Amino acid sequence: MPCYPKSGFPASMPLRKTAPLILSTTSFLLLGTVLGNAQTTSIWDGSIGLWNNAARWSTSPLVPNGNFIAELNSGTAALSSPISLAGLNLNGGNVVTDSSLTVNNASLQGGSLTGDSAATFNGTVDFGPGTFTIGGSGVKTFAGSTAFGESDAYPTLYLEGGATLRNTGSFLHRTGDGVTGYSSQIYFNTDSTGPSVLRNEAVGTFTAAIAAGSSGFIYPSGGDPGNMFQNAGGFVKTGAGEYSVGVAFANTGTVDVQAGRLTLNGDNFTNEGAVQVSEGAVLAATSTFTQSVSGLIAGTGTIESPTMTLSGTVSPGFSPGTLTLAGDVELTTVAVLQFELGPQAGPNDFLSITGSLVLDGMLNIVALPGLQTGIYNLMTAGGGITNQGLEFGQVPQGFTGNIGIIGNVVQLQVLTLPVPETSSSLLMLLAAAGLTSVRRRPAARQA
Repeated sequence: MPCYPKSGFPASMPLRKTAPLILSTTSFLLLGTVLGNAQTTSIWDGSIGLWNNAARWSTSPLVPNGNFIAELNSGTAALSSPISLAGLNLNGGNVVTDSSLTVNNASLQGGSLTGDSAATFNGTVDFGPGTFTIGGSGVKTFAGSTAFGESDAYPTLYLEGGATLRNTGSFLHRTGDGVTGYSSQIYFNTDSTGPSVLRNEAVGTFTAAIAAGSSGFIYPSGGDPGNMFQNAGGFVKTGAGEYSVGVAFANTGTVDVQAGRLTLNGDNFTNEGAVQVSEGAVLAATSTFTQSVSGLIAGTGTIESPTMTLSGTVSPGFSPGTLTLAGDVELTTVAVLQFELGPQAGPNDFLSITGSLVLDGMLNIVALPGLQTGIYNLMTAGGGITNQGLEFGQVPQGFTGNIGIIGNVVQLQVLTLPVPETSSSLLMLLAAAGLTSVRRRPAARQA
């Protein structure tokens, strides 16, 4: 059988005759997979066995690995060696990660993902309207765009004891989308064998988007003090509905309550990062609220807790505004109150406390245009004030004043105003140019 030069090959290239190549259907599937021309869907037969047993898959003799979409509707497939997939469709059954699993896109409509080795999802992950279970000690990482929850269903995600769900991408927990009366939920420690952890890493964003009339929550099915939501990234609450977290919540990142209500029902809310609450929104810690020296609370909404022990920074408003603390508040010696003040008629920063106040720490003043001499009300405490001695911290150059308490009101008396920044800047420029109180020496005359 003669062979002729193909277009693009030099005619001088020596060619040799070969026997005709016959490709089977399986060979075509393999060739397409290797070259990346197509993704092949392989379906598990519903039995219980090892993933690498090719006879269990519809693409036998090929085992799904590489540019495959693996699909399970029932049964159990256990990994005995690392597997990497273009896609995974779990409609039922169980994938056991006895070895590592890496997936790009996934549809997790039902069934479970368990095992003691890691599983990582790098692309789009969609949890369906039913029930899905995550278990085993292997960390399950969602590094892409993950959506859990539906507009008109009651989806449930179970984290078995010892399971860790880790988000390094964007994780959306949604309910309602304009349809009222629905809820979606994540349960921890469902088999009561140990603590479960949901960890939102520093590069991750966890958004709870709960529409009006709907709800979403994270709750322990089995009680364990180690059950925890660890937020090192961005936690955002949107929508007019309520989102509840019934396990301990530790924040070293940012919690941003933009709308509705975020209720923390765990034993304690510990804030070592930033918390901001927008006007009309509520963050409620039903046990205690503890803020470390690195923490910050700010905003124009409401923070509720029976007892709030606050170190770090308390900064009412969003330049400027009123922040409401509903409960008893203790400001420690390392607390810093940050207030922006302009004209006495306002708007100015203000702190409204419904319970009692233990007053301590430092007061920083930021002068806005229109700051006047006279009396400014800084905060009120409906349950009375115990004065431990609030002192001035950072204040503008030239500012002097007094801090006083009249009844349940903490007041600032401004005595002298700051030196205008433009004037001080001009003086510095003139001094640098040698034009302030310095005369140039006349040049020496030539003999």
